[in-house]
Amino acid sequence: MSAALMIRRGLVVLALAGAVVLGFRLVEDLGQLQRLEGDRAELRHARYGMLDTEQWTRRLSAVLAERIADFELDERTRPRVLATLTEAIKALIGEIERQLSLNAPPRGGDWLTQLQGTLHQQLQSRLIDFDALRAQAPRYAERLLAALEGPGTEAAIRAELLGLLTAATPTEVEHSPVLKALLERHGCAEVGACAAALERETVALRPAIDQQLGVLLGLAALIFALVAWGRVQERRLDGFALGAAIAITLVLLLTALFSPMLTIEARVDRLGLEFLGESVVFTDQVLYYQSKSLFQVVEILIRAGGADLWLVALLITLFSVVFPALKLLATLVYHRAAGAPVAAPVRFFALRSGKWSMADVLVVALFMAYLGFDALVANQLDTLGATEATVLTTNGTALAPGFYLFLAFVLANLVLSSLIERGAGERRR
Repeated sequence: MSAALMIRRGLVVLALAGAVVLGFRLVEDLGQLQRLEGDRAELRHARYGMLDTEQWTRRLSAVLAERIADFELDERTRPRVLATLTEAIKALIGEIERQLSLNAPPRGGDWLTQLQGTLHQQLQSRLIDFDALRAQAPRYAERLLAALEGPGTEAAIRAELLGLLTAATPTEVEHSPVLKALLERHGCAEVGACAAALERETVALRPAIDQQLGVLLGLAALIFALVAWGRVQERRLDGFALGAAIAITLVLLLTALFSPMLTIEARVDRLGLEFLGESVVFTDQVLYYQSKSLFQVVEILIRAGGADLWLVALLITLFSVVFPALKLLATLVYHRAAGAPVAAPVRFFALRSGKWSMADVLVVALFMAYLGFDALVANQLDTLGATEATVLTTNGTALAPGFYLFLAFVLANLVLSSLIERGAGERRR
């Protein structure tokens, strides 16, 4: 064995060992990141914020309480209060008139009933002139307002209104069982602080994941480069090189299957409404979040039940897991046969199963799903932003590391198939 061959094989072994270790660490870190992001999305979900009626009640009540506490009956506010009292008195007079007309005897029936209804109506119109009462509404309002301006009256009214407002406002925040479990799991007492802590953890974890992903893909490219270089130097593809190529391809496949492939997130960064001159603001409200690996999608389909979903789960597993794994195994067996006759299934999976694997189709489907979800979420968020409220939205749909790993596996599988077919052609010659 030449020194160059020993060095090349040593580099391949080191690169393969590093790829295996990085694959395990990457899956572990991605799982942790997935849990952190999922928990943070649940903590900041809109169902506990801008879609919660109790949250709106507390915030609007706070604005009302501030306005009540600051209210003073002076020359600036007196015309508005006087106009409001006038309209209220007119509405009260109209309600009294309506109730009296409802209590009048019916005007239909025999002559005695009709006479009674007519006399009742005439007596009511002579005794009570509702038009005159409505005309006097401003004077009544002025007298009522003068009574309210007495010593201590304003303070008593403010105290009474604040008491009623406090009684109608929820005082204690009742968290759902899901929120309670999340807060206990992370040792937090308050939702906002817990979400901020999880955000800091995810931000600190992402650079390490990106670095691991880049190094893993770089090691895979290095191994294939060394295998191709060795084939050129030795003018053949030996068993060691083929085993290394199959091993790194398998590492890419397994890492991709256990890693999230697509992240879908729609979030309202800021929702602001003006109420009595004050801004009622909700920030960082998650509308939808999902991030799943291929195996997690299969698990969800199986748990959902139903023959159609089970069929989809079976097809995904068959064409994206079983076929690629059998192809790698058959490739090794076919190469070790060294031109000797092999079983038809081995030949099929080694040389012809590429058109049946559909792994490349899955990559394209994931990419198209990404484009579709990205456009759909962006469109819906734009629709949400076209309201009278101040709405700032974020479309967080993105391709996750699992997609790039699966893409790398597909490319590695194509290169491996090319090497095997070229080696088979050389043996036939």
